[in-house]
Amino acid sequence: MVKKKSVMRAARKQLSARSDSAPVQIKPGPLKKMVEGPPPPRYTTHKVRAAWFQARASYPVREANVERLISERDRVHPDFVP
Repeated sequence: MVKKKSVMRAARKQLSARSDSAPVQIKPGPLKKMVEGPPPPRYTTHKVRAAWFQARASYPVREANVERLISERDRVHPDFVP
């Protein structure tokens, strides 16, 4: 079976015609408008998140709450005396 060479030649001609033409001029878009006055305050959750994580971190940052350990020990074994 013979390939159709004319189709390939036509495709090559189209590609070469596109590359030989002048580059397309791109128009610049509108500029950004500057806000007058001081910039708006930034919204941050850093301190809130840091406090939340610090409250839940236990090892190796700090020791366990001694009063809570004693109360849990007394609750679980009320008749056990060390």
